[in-house]
Amino acid sequence: MIALSFTKESAQVYDISDYYSFFRSLGFWESAFIQSVLLFVLLLIFLFFLKNDFNKNFKYLFWIIIIDVIISAQLNIPLTATSDSSTSALKKKLSILPEKFHVPQNRPALMYSDSSGQIGLFWKNLGIFYKRPQFDGYNPFHMKGYSRLTDEPGVFYPVLKNNLAFLSDNYSFFADTIRDTVILKSKPNHLFIHEKFKQEIKAGNLQSSGSDQAEIILFRPDQIKIKSHTSFSQFLTLMQHDYPGWNVSVDGKHVDHFTSDYMFISILLPAGDHLVEYTFENKTVSAGLIISIVSILVCLALLIAKRKIK
Repeated sequence: MIALSFTKESAQVYDISDYYSFFRSLGFWESAFIQSVLLFVLLLIFLFFLKNDFNKNFKYLFWIIIIDVIISAQLNIPLTATSDSSTSALKKKLSILPEKFHVPQNRPALMYSDSSGQIGLFWKNLGIFYKRPQFDGYNPFHMKGYSRLTDEPGVFYPVLKNNLAFLSDNYSFFADTIRDTVILKSKPNHLFIHEKFKQEIKAGNLQSSGSDQAEIILFRPDQIKIKSHTSFSQFLTLMQHDYPGWNVSVDGKHVDHFTSDYMFISILLPAGDHLVEYTFENKTVSAGLIISIVSILVCLALLIAKRKIK
């Protein structure tokens, strides 16, 4: 795309693609810094109008918001996608998708791929629309555990052969990096556990049998339930990232869990029939929500009080 800039002496030609190339070359923090500076300037302008006659200058706030949206859109558009599809056509396609999360079959994670089922201009992170789990997709904020796992194909691909929730009766500890990956060729359900959990895990005698099973009976973003049956004690692993905030209970009683294979949630499951429940609660997000609501209420109270004084 070419832009022309005319002066008295000559016409200058600018290649707008250089603009996109510049922003594509920026890292996350550089982009965040530039956008923060520009939005900070808009915030100062907003405060200037707020300090003066608010009723008189209220109409200018509309244009400040428009400029804010344009800046944000232009800074982010090189890293996103646009389409000429109509919103009504897209809405029609999205309307046939499930509204709630359904219970997925407990089958190999490799079968839950993000590479099929494109919906209009949406071609990534389709699990969000289909309400299903997926092992791949795009996320600019990859978790450290996921990055480590994908960086080691000798671990990543064999592990994906396991079901979403799988049982295991063999494991080993590692210090910094999983090295003994040969065992995964014959036993993909072999667990690799960081040695920091060595003192906590008292597995004892583990054994599997043909009647062992794990069935997913509830699947939600913040709650997952699994019904299990084992003849002997085993490890139960859920292929969910062990992000801070996940808690596990067995038959209603809280149990300690640990991270296996760099990122998954594992527990030591006693023999018998059990109901295992995984729940997620991010206290940081909850606290941030409360702070945001309180801040908005305080700002509104100050605006109302200022108008009453005038």
